[in-house]
Amino acid sequence: MNAAEGNQDANSIEGAMVAFIQKIGAENPEKIFHTRIERALSRESCSELVVLGEEVFLSKSSSEELEKKIELQKVVYCGVKRGTIKDGIFIPGPNFLNDIVPFLDELNYVIVNERAEWLFLCGRDVFKEGIVRKSLSRGNALVLNERMECLGYGKIETNGSQVIKNIFDLGDFLRRERKRK
Repeated sequence: MNAAEGNQDANSIEGAMVAFIQKIGAENPEKIFHTRIERALSRESCSELVVLGEEVFLSKSSSEELEKKIELQKVVYCGVKRGTIKDGIFIPGPNFLNDIVPFLDELNYVIVNERAEWLFLCGRDVFKEGIVRKSLSRGNALVLNERMECLGYGKIETNGSQVIKNIFDLGDFLRRERKRK
């Protein structure tokens, strides 16, 4: 793992990603991180995690190759985006969330019905009425639909009928695109 152009080193990036996995309930987040990243590296024929600015990518190019390209032109994107690092905190992207879904038995999650799925993708929170199945303790939780597709994640709330406060959902991309026009 290496950091090209970014100001964080590989250990701080890995630490931030592991901390996110721990927030969603994993007792052994390092194992999940290394298992999924190593599998993704070999599956995608990628060489390493690379940071460009605040963005974290799984890249086929080595950091040395990227550093040469960065000197010649501004590189904005390289490989599969895993997430963003802001103030030392990892904010996962959809690809990263999908990579940890196979470890659901070790994580906090809710599976929601079709109506709750739509509402969550529109930026709304998840309420008890929309939950089909759950495994929650504290911290954050993945939100999945009944087809086991990861829709995003949120903070576990225990007050009232609200169960998951939306932090990130896949509909965010569409809402941001609409705001630009």
